[in-house]
Amino acid sequence: MRPLCKPLSYDLAGKLSKSLTTGQKIENETLCRPFDVDPWPGEKSPVAKAASQATPELLASFPIDPDCRSSYSQFFYLGDNIFPTREPAADMLHSSNMALAIGTKAPDFSLSRKTADGIKIVKLSDNFGEKNTLLLFFPMAFTGVCTAEMCETTAALEAYNGLNAQVYGISGDSPFSLEVWAEKEKITVPLLSDYDHVVTKKYGVAYDSFAPDRGLPMGGVPKRSAFIIDRSGVIQYAESSDNPKQLPNFDAIKAKLNELV
Repeated sequence: MRPLCKPLSYDLAGKLSKSLTTGQKIENETLCRPFDVDPWPGEKSPVAKAASQATPELLASFPIDPDCRSSYSQFFYLGDNIFPTREPAADMLHSSNMALAIGTKAPDFSLSRKTADGIKIVKLSDNFGEKNTLLLFFPMAFTGVCTAEMCETTAALEAYNGLNAQVYGISGDSPFSLEVWAEKEKITVPLLSDYDHVVTKKYGVAYDSFAPDRGLPMGGVPKRSAFIIDRSGVIQYAESSDNPKQLPNFDAIKAKLNELV
């Protein structure tokens, strides 16, 4: 059976950029023909930059799989080709899941939040009809980028309140760990525990393998992602990054919330 096409991993993107520059092929990798529109602007894609500088002969020398088709949108799009990973891929960082799209009905959930007053169950649909909701999925508490993101969001909570938006941070950490982390870093964003990764998977933002090159091969870890859900329960903004160091576009998020006020 032909291997399924999967989204291009962050690590493999660097290798592919080097391959396009030097002409040295990567074993077990094949190009697919385009299917979806590339969500990565070309000027931001290291692969697209390398491909733009490669000779036509070099690009033509990469093998093409004419039968490769996929509905995944997270590909690097290069002219007539896109570069996904295919099994066996040694350094898979992505999940083959695709984040829920704008216009999709947001899956409801009930998640635990721990505060000094005890454990509370937070239900997404409690906001329907009253407030817009901003969901911020992040990989792990007690890490530098996640701390920076939640502290930045804490500083902006008053602005989000003014935009009639309820903000939640979501990770796979336990509610007790999230409480300790919030107290330590003075985070006041409500932090919800998706301990069994059910919600992360429903929203299509779970890693198959988070960071195996750094000794963190666990699956189900949330990608850094943002969703705006309107008062009718429909997703109006969706953003997900396979690079755990990349923060959401908070300017775009605030602009969308302003439209929904």
